[in-house]
Amino acid sequence: MKVIGTVKEMREAGRDLAETATPIAFVPTMGALHRGHLTLITKAKALSRIVVVSSFVNPKQFDNPEDLQRYPRDSARDQKLAEQAGADIFFEPTVEEMYPPGFLTSVNVSYVSNTLEGTSRPG
Repeated sequence: MKVIGTVKEMREAGRDLAETATPIAFVPTMGALHRGHLTLITKAKALSRIVVVSSFVNPKQFDNPEDLQRYPRDSARDQKLAEQAGADIFFEPTVEEMYPPGFLTSVNVSYVSNTLEGTSRPG
């Protein structure tokens, strides 16, 4: 399994795969892989030749900085489990990689954000 940490490397890998017309499956995660993630990776491998798993703990998903700090992180464990489940590429960017200086993009989905989980996790 190839471990990639930058958007540039991921784009290059994607371009190389696109040239071969290889179907690619993507399983986005925030790490802390569990049985549900592993089931998704296994299913993705059954449907595609290449499986990319991302692991990114997105600080923008946490209103409480303490929750962000407490979120479990074990990259070596996650990489091992992803590989055992069939992942070919493990994309694990840093916060700085995903939100470089000058980053200004945001999305606000008001209706969805105010229902379901949004009612108990405002913001």
